[in-house]
Amino acid sequence: MKNQSNLFIAKNSLTLSYLLAGFIWTLTAYFSIGYRHGDEHFQILEFAGYLLGVNQAADMAWEFHHHMRPTLQPLITAILIKGFNTVGIVNPFTQMFFFRLFSSVLLFFALFRFLKSLQLHKNPVAVLTSYLFCVMPYIGARWSSEGLSASMLLLLISKLNQAKLLKHFFAAGIFAGLAFAFRFQAAFAIAGTVMWYLFNYKFNVKQVFVYALGALGVCFVSVVCDRYFYGQWVFAPYSYFYENIVLDKASNYGTDPWYYYLLHLLSDGLWLPGGLFLAALIVFSVRNPRSLPVLMGWMFWLGHTLVAHKETRFMYPVMVFMPYVAFVIYDSLSKNLLKKGIAYVMVLANIILLIPHIILPAAHEIALLKYLELEYPHQKFTLYGSGQSNPYDDYGLKNVFYGKKQVTFIGIETLPDNIPNPALFISYRCNKDGQVDGKYRYKKVYQVYPQWITNHLNWFNWTSRASVMTLYELESVN
Repeated sequence: MKNQSNLFIAKNSLTLSYLLAGFIWTLTAYFSIGYRHGDEHFQILEFAGYLLGVNQAADMAWEFHHHMRPTLQPLITAILIKGFNTVGIVNPFTQMFFFRLFSSVLLFFALFRFLKSLQLHKNPVAVLTSYLFCVMPYIGARWSSEGLSASMLLLLISKLNQAKLLKHFFAAGIFAGLAFAFRFQAAFAIAGTVMWYLFNYKFNVKQVFVYALGALGVCFVSVVCDRYFYGQWVFAPYSYFYENIVLDKASNYGTDPWYYYLLHLLSDGLWLPGGLFLAALIVFSVRNPRSLPVLMGWMFWLGHTLVAHKETRFMYPVMVFMPYVAFVIYDSLSKNLLKKGIAYVMVLANIILLIPHIILPAAHEIALLKYLELEYPHQKFTLYGSGQSNPYDDYGLKNVFYGKKQVTFIGIETLPDNIPNPALFISYRCNKDGQVDGKYRYKKVYQVYPQWITNHLNWFNWTSRASVMTLYELESVN
């Protein structure tokens, strides 16, 4: 009877773990409006707009003209947008929610397959650790090349972990090809799978052949997509390498030292938890030097370290392995006071980092743009703000997918004497409501942070120092 009771509790705990994870991932997909980086928008959604005839070639990012971006994802995006329009879902913000939800479901499934291949899918602690790791729901909500590539790499590992038959290697090759087709840098991680095979298998020509066949088959489809999109035969991976590495154009967006990613693992992980996580990663790598996550992860890191331009988002495709690493090392520790202390520190830090990823928009500018497009009554208006705060124009490119209204944006630091009506002002301070500037009074109409946070959780008056994108109407005081 006691065993049955324990089994019932275990099953309920597992079910609740998956339900909680699914609920949080759905919330994140709903609230994570916008994009982590402009590439997520201008080289996917606006590329899709070009396919649909909404954008002209002159509207596109410079990478378009050099034929250096993969087009499989923009093509999928265009097909789905056309499908949404056909069934009456024409609101771009609603469409984008479904894209984020689809990406989340894909990563959720890929993570389940990954845990199942390791026999951890029925362990509630492993499930919660993996699904509620601070950035995991956020990565899931990214309809980006990094997000989809992360899902494909997890499915690749899952298939290779259980590969016995030729069809398993062929399927793994397809996932490898898709990971590369969505994001070319996945080639570094795929190189890790080659090392893993050579370390752990006796060389089998048939296995290698079908793995390569699956990957090259997807690459061929990707090249055909590029031909359709760009209107000529191109090999986008080479163009990408030539422009960004040979001509070093990537460095125009900044350069960083080799230890950039390790430093950000510490700083973004609140230092002490980040340090514990780095220690777990090193210990796991030493203990399991021939494992797939280790070889794929470190090869991916090494490849990106050799490139001068670095961004944290570049690590998303392999960051999804990290909760598994942390769980294995923590689970191997002896039960004592230190283990409990580590658990409390890591759980608290994870909650602190997780909550903002759940409830805040990914891009403040797009959250503000959503308000202007859906809630603000005027079709034409003047928008004032600093030179970089125009939500309708980012990176020097017009946001066609979301922006439908006719807006005149004027970049200023101080208000002029005469302002056409209606007029709005964008500020990065949320505490200007009621203040007077010259002839005009600020009236708050929207802020990207939920109002209850700034009203009721303004501890130590942090809102006077924090950057919270806020929209004000300008009212004449005369």
